[in-house]
Amino acid sequence: MISRHPIPFLTRRRGRRQATDAASVATLPTLDAVKPLLALEIARARRHSRSLSIVSLPREAVPADPAFSCRLTDLVVRAPGGRLVVIAPETSGEGIADLARRLTGDDDPAGAVRWATFPDDALTFEALLEAADL
Repeated sequence: MISRHPIPFLTRRRGRRQATDAASVATLPTLDAVKPLLALEIARARRHSRSLSIVSLPREAVPADPAFSCRLTDLVVRAPGGRLVVIAPETSGEGIADLARRLTGDDDPAGAVRWATFPDDALTFEALLEAADL
């Protein structure tokens, strides 16, 4: 079946995104591959005075499939160093902390889990990545 979604890795299956278990993590897009899309998301957030958050975590810190803890509008990508990054449009700092808790299954997702929010922590996507230690 051909996906009609403009971004093929966001196709849905049973109401959720494709699984991102250990075998399929390699099929996730890389952070570098989606940077043009992310630049558009930052521009949209700036234009409409909305927040945009990212959370970065090591793959082993996620006990379950991260796509099932995210909204359909969130984007899960691979980052260097075996990390997963979730880009969450229209998500505040408080909301991204809740997402990090859901992803890790931990009430206090400190340590290797990092997050940053536009415009609170950074004003450009590069600064947002730097604030999340990427």
